[in-house]
Amino acid sequence: MSDVSQNKTQLKIDKDVPLPNSGTAGYLARRLEIGDSILIEDEIRATANNRANYLIERAKDHGFRTLKKELGPKSFRVWRIG
Repeated sequence: MSDVSQNKTQLKIDKDVPLPNSGTAGYLARRLEIGDSILIEDEIRATANNRANYLIERAKDHGFRTLKKELGPKSFRVWRIG
């Protein structure tokens, strides 16, 4: 069992820090029109999947409905459907 009191890291809670929305996915999500899609590929499957999921979350922030489909072992396509 570890002793938490020996941990030298100080943590604090920050309030009112805005979420970043300036990344590529955030920028592209705003511009999607119904029927538009974005192909997301990466050498690492998990990274491609995470990027697709991030795009979906940013699209939801704008009230959009999306559909994600895995096209291959390292690629996903995300469509705006509503």
